[in-house]
Amino acid sequence: MSINLFAHPVDQSKGSFEDKFRQLDEIFPDPSQYRAATGEPTKLYWQQQADYKIEVELFENQRSLKGSETITYKNNSPLVLNYIWIQLDQNIFKKDSISNLAKTFSSTEKISFGQLFIGINIENLYSTILYLKTNDKSRFKQLIDITAVDYPEKEKRFKLVYLLLSHENNLRVAINFNVNEKTHVPSITKIFPSANWMEREVFDMYGISFKDHPDLRRILTDYGFEGYPLRKDFPLTGHTEVRYSEKHKKVISEPVKLDQEYRNFDFESPWEGTKYIVEETKGNKDK
Repeated sequence: MSINLFAHPVDQSKGSFEDKFRQLDEIFPDPSQYRAATGEPTKLYWQQQADYKIEVELFENQRSLKGSETITYKNNSPLVLNYIWIQLDQNIFKKDSISNLAKTFSSTEKISFGQLFIGINIENLYSTILYLKTNDKSRFKQLIDITAVDYPEKEKRFKLVYLLLSHENNLRVAINFNVNEKTHVPSITKIFPSANWMEREVFDMYGISFKDHPDLRRILTDYGFEGYPLRKDFPLTGHTEVRYSEKHKKVISEPVKLDQEYRNFDFESPWEGTKYIVEETKGNKDK
């Protein structure tokens, strides 16, 4: 038995003429018993039903709401529901809310997409992370990630971002601040041991150094790697290439032999035209 793995063109002819705009639902079979190929619901399609009865009173001066809500949920699916997921958002005006906790650090804060963003000074990093983890009101006991963003045009080109999660409160918080290339960022490995590899990755990709880190060395790139790959001025081809040498009968590392005329990072819009391209174009026309 032979299997042909190559796709065949679909016959889109109607009658005696070819119609390139023929609808796919006339060609392909119904992908399921609930929806047609066009996405339209079939007669067997079902949808859950939820009815809300909300009685609420607004106290604008106190910035508070008082009320009650009744939810009537009807399961229209052929399956048995074991649970219903309900999301409750915090009252950011309460004294013990996460938003008010951010003010403890002389910071800037905002809530976006249901997540709290706190901008701090680097001097407050250790105390802020420790507070968010150990305080009974916050309980951000899981470090999700440490990452960075490179803005080469700024004096403090790197924005460091720390993502924390509170399982008890079902909340996330993002801590951020800006540093330059020479700044030594305090390590938080004594608070979150999992920060060890995260800080090493930031060091490896961006060249940001962490003070008091127990083992600050590269973690993703090879030994002897030159440069920091996630900096925006890093060349796409890199500085060195690794290949197997028939002559030496081993893997060797050597400088990239490709021509790279434009190694400097350019901040101008390509639609407006960069200075060197405009000058070269003008020079070619003069010739």
